Amino acid sequence: MDKLHIRKAGKEDVPKLSELEQTANFGFAPRVTATWHKSLDGQEQIYVAEYDNEVVGYIIHAPVLDKLHIPEEVIHPDYRDKKIGQALINHALSINKQIWAEAEVTNFACQNMLKSCGFYTHSYVKEYYYNGVDAVMMVSEGWQSG
Repeated sequence: MDKLHIRKAGKEDVPKLSELEQTANFGFAPRVTATWHKSLDGQEQIYVAEYDNEVVGYIIHAPVLDKLHIPEEVIHPDYRDKKIGQALINHALSINKQIWAEAEVTNFACQNMLKSCGFYTHSYVKEYYYNGVDAVMMVSEGWQSG
């Protein structure tokens, strides 16, 4: 995967981040530019995946106490079979081994990708998403409760 490069996102990436977010179809209004800038300036960390020098995905993670939460990861549909999602998750794991993420219970692709990175199902949350779909909470192998 020598064509892949992961780097911290900058404000120059905001237009592409917005474009990618819209491909995910999360079921709610996409962020506006000011919200992206606030995320980039705040505690959230955003990393982009470049494939052949083109931004094709991103991951957002935020520190919560001694753990990391991944609220969002998006890979452009044309690049989803290239293990870019796993590379972004593994990059996050290199920062902190204790991570949790959630996925719609119907999003088996995301759940399987997380499992391939050593995550396991921790719990379920009813009607977690705006569209009323339940979430499966998944945690990394390094997870420690407490």
